[in-house]
Amino acid sequence: MRACGGGLYAHRYKSGNGFDNPSVYCADLKVLIPMITAVPMTATASLERPSGLPAGHSLPAGAFDLLAAGAGDPTAMASLADARWSVTRALVAAVAAGLDGKRGDLQRAAADGWRLLSELDVERPEAVREVLTYPYVQAWAARCLAPAQGADLDLDRAHLARLAAAAALRAGIETELVLPVREGSIYLPAVGALVVGTGCWPSFAMSV
Repeated sequence: MRACGGGLYAHRYKSGNGFDNPSVYCADLKVLIPMITAVPMTATASLERPSGLPAGHSLPAGAFDLLAAGAGDPTAMASLADARWSVTRALVAAVAAGLDGKRGDLQRAAADGWRLLSELDVERPEAVREVLTYPYVQAWAARCLAPAQGADLDLDRAHLARLAAAAALRAGIETELVLPVREGSIYLPAVGALVVGTGCWPSFAMSV
């Protein structure tokens, strides 16, 4: 109970007595938590993280208790959203680190996308935040930083161009970018997908 607080609130519901129950995953948590707490702190402290990733965030006073009891309040939720946004920004910046844009269309697409995102972050930061906080952006960045064996890292990092195009659309700014094609489609987060055909080159010039 001290470790999990009873589990996620939504996992505790039962007909008859509402949420006054252990988590439905209680048995699993009893196995998982001792495995985590048994790892020496010296081992976890040595894990590497991308350069520039925030060292930590803190919740406002009382926010943890409010979140543990249910939905929290606007201040607590805003704090969580800001923390997630900070981490996502750092992960995306880590993906862009080292891009020179001189090794093929996909590398140039990634570099141009990062350049546009950086400019929009100054001029229209709300548009950048709306796109980069879209579901799966953080998962994409983490996959780029720890690629699976056989992954096409250039194609994965070129997703920066698609993120930039989506942010430009949100900001109402006209630009031209080379966008990567994956499995015959160009996908823009929070916008949609354009099917261009499986016979296309890995990149495609497009005005937004």
